[in-house]
Amino acid sequence: NNAAVLQHMAVRGESYTAGFKYDGRHMFFQFEMAPEEERTCMLVVLIELEVLDDDGVPMLDANGDAIVELWFVLIVCTCMNMGSRNASKIAQRFTDRLLEGYSLQLDEYVSKVWLAKQTTALQELIQERSRVLGARQARPFTTDGYTDDFEFQFVGPELTAVGNLMWLNMCAAANFWLSAKQCAGTVLD
Repeated sequence: NNAAVLQHMAVRGESYTAGFKYDGRHMFFQFEMAPEEERTCMLVVLIELEVLDDDGVPMLDANGDAIVELWFVLIVCTCMNMGSRNASKIAQRFTDRLLEGYSLQLDEYVSKVWLAKQTTALQELIQERSRVLGARQARPFTTDGYTDDFEFQFVGPELTAVGNLMWLNMCAAANFWLSAKQCAGTVLD
């Protein structure tokens, strides 16, 4: 369990865990589709429209009922949307790569700046986990994302603050919009 590992690291570092959550704003509409993909995202709609005369007045049949025409409408989506293709899988792949890129940037900060300021016990724990389990299992932070929902946990306030700033800068550089739905603290809800 990632939370248990981070809690153990925090105890060894004489600190605590904290984190934040963000939500991608209109995530599926941020993905523009290539023209050759548009055929995979078409919605067919049959619409009844009243027939109007030249003055815009509905025309009536011999019984006094409005005359209607059936219009076959093809809506071609130019951005990814829910329900018309495997949008969630595509969004999840984007999320996984975005979080891994973020993690690699934060790894640099941890190794070059943050780690040297930590207690000897925490430094030794991180070195041991890295040696035995690999560098990814020694990270003093976790990232989690499900399509447009992102959650981050960190050991200590400095890493939380730097991690938040890095996330916001990275999203801004990628022109990836975040919604107003967010939270931060030692307990995320």
